Amino acid sequence: MTDELLIALYNVCVKLLPIVGVFVLIFLLVLIGKLMTFMNKLNMGMDSVNRTLIELDRDVQQFRDPLNTMVKISHTVDEVHDASKEAAKNAIAAGKQHADAIKTQVSSFFKKDESENVKENESKEGTDNGKE
Repeated sequence: MTDELLIALYNVCVKLLPIVGVFVLIFLLVLIGKLMTFMNKLNMGMDSVNRTLIELDRDVQQFRDPLNTMVKISHTVDEVHDASKEAAKNAIAAGKQHADAIKTQVSSFFKKDESENVKENESKEGTDNGKE
């Protein structure tokens, strides 16, 4: 019984195997054709990307000089800022160091100014009293 089953299966496979082989061959041909179409489209897409990158590189090259100028200006502004900060720190330090002398000078100036005002008022009062 098993021998008859194996012989029957052999006969079926001998008849079906060439038909299945033709279907597989047709499937492979269609797959290879679609793969070739995909590769052509991919190649065209890569060419387009390559052209875009070349144009982008050209545009970036045009902006390189203005960007370098902006960087130089930025560095100059930073240097000016640092120098002004340092000058302000030095001025504050000098003010702290000479605070007593500055205070004395300012107070003597105001005292001198007040004494001159007092003398002017006394001399005005004296002339005003003499007229009456």
